[in-house]
Amino acid sequence: MATVINQTRVGAPAKATGGISIAPLGTALPTDAKTPLDPAFKLSGLISEDGLNESPKRDTEDIKAWGGHLARVLQADYAIEVSLTYIERTEETLKEVHGDSNVNVQTSGAERNVSITKNATQLETKARIADMLDGKTKVRLVYPRSQITSVGESSYNHKGLITYPVTLKCYPDENGNYGYEYESTALA
Repeated sequence: MATVINQTRVGAPAKATGGISIAPLGTALPTDAKTPLDPAFKLSGLISEDGLNESPKRDTEDIKAWGGHLARVLQADYAIEVSLTYIERTEETLKEVHGDSNVNVQTSGAERNVSITKNATQLETKARIADMLDGKTKVRLVYPRSQITSVGESSYNHKGLITYPVTLKCYPDENGNYGYEYESTALA
């Protein structure tokens, strides 16, 4: 009798401390769901309960034949956008939102001081990895080259957390791929 495996998955973060890791471009990338990450990868902070939303986009163009009938559909473009909302103010989160060179965190004794410069400096392109865990199944999304291109509105009020909604765009790597997805399930 064949073993039946439930193929549904939940995209819960692999660690309670966050599920998105970031590293400089050129950092060694994993090629499976379970290999430990290069030490250059750092967790970027807690993400809201909405998690990560990946939106592949394929722009197409309809080519019509004489008489107006559809003859062919050509793909004009491909892209991946990822959106998420940070709900934590770690050093890595702040650097994601404001740029590495615009955030200065100093710890002295029992005090942590943060200084943020807000300017038009373009945010850095980095490698990003999302690790998820569903029981015995690990899922890993790898974005070799991605950049935060939009930071949404942050509210500062007494009724909720300070949040940082961001959208990032993925660029093709040296193989022309915008991202990779790996899964590993322990069968025993």
